[in-house]
Amino acid sequence: MHLLLPFTINSVRLMTKINLKNVKNSSLSSLKYRAPTQTLFSCLLIGTLLCLVSFYQTQKLIEKKSNSEKESIMNQLVSLIQKPLLNNDNLGLQFTLQEMTTNKFVTSCSFFDINGDLVVKSSIEDSLNLNSEKIEKKLEFEKTVLGTLVLELDLSQIQSEQMKIFYYVFLMWLVLTVLLTLITFKNSSNISKGITNLISLIPGDNPTITNEIDALESKLQPLLKSLDEVDVLQNSNSFACIFSGVILNRESLNNELGKENQNSLFEKVDLCVKRTLELYGGERLEGNEGTVSFLIRSNSKSKQHILISLMAVHTLNQVLIKLSRKMSISLNLSWSVHNDELPLAPLFKFHESIQKLKVLASKEASKNNNNDIVLSSIYFDFDELTTIARFKFWRENIYLLEGFDEQRQLILQKQIDHICSVCF
Repeated sequence: MHLLLPFTINSVRLMTKINLKNVKNSSLSSLKYRAPTQTLFSCLLIGTLLCLVSFYQTQKLIEKKSNSEKESIMNQLVSLIQKPLLNNDNLGLQFTLQEMTTNKFVTSCSFFDINGDLVVKSSIEDSLNLNSEKIEKKLEFEKTVLGTLVLELDLSQIQSEQMKIFYYVFLMWLVLTVLLTLITFKNSSNISKGITNLISLIPGDNPTITNEIDALESKLQPLLKSLDEVDVLQNSNSFACIFSGVILNRESLNNELGKENQNSLFEKVDLCVKRTLELYGGERLEGNEGTVSFLIRSNSKSKQHILISLMAVHTLNQVLIKLSRKMSISLNLSWSVHNDELPLAPLFKFHESIQKLKVLASKEASKNNNNDIVLSSIYFDFDELTTIARFKFWRENIYLLEGFDEQRQLILQKQIDHICSVCF
């Protein structure tokens, strides 16, 4: 054991010196070698502390058990030797000492009189042991000294048994250190290889940096936006028209149509919405039951953007009217379009604004009549909007769409016929 601790401590010192020397080596800066090296030294540090604590606790336990065993053997012998000693029975005394030497820890028992002369002695053969320990006790009876009892004990077995615990702890730490180092090396090698492959796929010259993380950062640097660009993005906004169409007679459709007919109807409605959005560049939004929602974006505030949005909702409404007639189903729809500004960043605020406008559009559409299309805008007044389509003043900042000029209506009719031919 005394050889083992210096070996562990010296190993840590030696490995530390080697590590400090090799840090200067460029290969050690690679993740492939740096991670297992750090794991190894962490295990060595923890293992050293663990061995010291375990060794200290083991020594305390050995000392406690040894003292307990010595006290127990001496008390046992004193109780057995009193009767033959008081009767001056040397033969019985000799027999008692011989019986005690059968104890695995006892190597020799001796009794000396008050003058220090040996009276009887019993020892096992080949009892020469450098690790034996001698203990003495004076025997008294009614304040009269009868003699001295001397025992030689070999408690090395207790020490060897208890030291097994320390050896097991050391062995477990050694195995764990090897396993963790090998696992870390394998994982770090895979990560290093993956990063290296990723670096090779990124356009540009490969950097001559052995540290994969630094090399990847160097390769990505030209592709990353600068802080100024991020600030510009966060301060910029997008304009959008949010559409919501509400099926006013959804409850009656549920009562009149069977499950199969309902599924067929709404599958065709979804297809019509999809084809219309493809034509006008819109994006479908998640809607509630009985509503259809989508949006069309624009980088700037313009009447042209509103015109395209109104053409999209008018086209979809007419396509769904033709679909309901073909299926002999009464499908009553009301539409509301909200034109407003949307923040592009942060992302949660962008989605929050979309949700808010979608709810407003749905509420507005549910108040209107069948086939009504109303526009809500605070950026253009009634006179400005009449230059792109025919409107009727509905409420403050809300206008009812009545139609388009003849030329535009002809273009819309062609688009309506095309979508109908594709969808049903």
